[in-house]
Amino acid sequence: MNLIAGVIWSIIAILNIVFKDKSQISFLTFGWIILAVLYLGLYFVQRFTAYMTIENNVISKLIPLPKHIAIQDITEIKKFKHGYKIISDGKTLAINTEMINEDDLITLNTYLDGIQLKA
Repeated sequence: MNLIAGVIWSIIAILNIVFKDKSQISFLTFGWIILAVLYLGLYFVQRFTAYMTIENNVISKLIPLPKHIAIQDITEIKKFKHGYKIISDGKTLAINTEMINEDDLITLNTYLDGIQLKA
């Protein structure tokens, strides 16, 4: 979705630059350029960066803002239709399973089912 939006904003900005006089380029054109760069940048970050990792007994969600929860601190795991909410003493980590590919999602489900929760 971000790729499509970025391409559309790019096309609008390019058409606006090509078909208008150079003296008439407005702030709106710069807005379209900024939107195109932001959407394309977001697409590439989501495409080429891991959404989450599980390493050294720590679950880390890396996109959009990094959050970490130690596995031994987990007190509750809530499963929803499109994700998980992992709760520890003072931290909550929401995981959107739609952003995880199917093979990794199976691994995540198996891993979370096997976690011993802190009492």
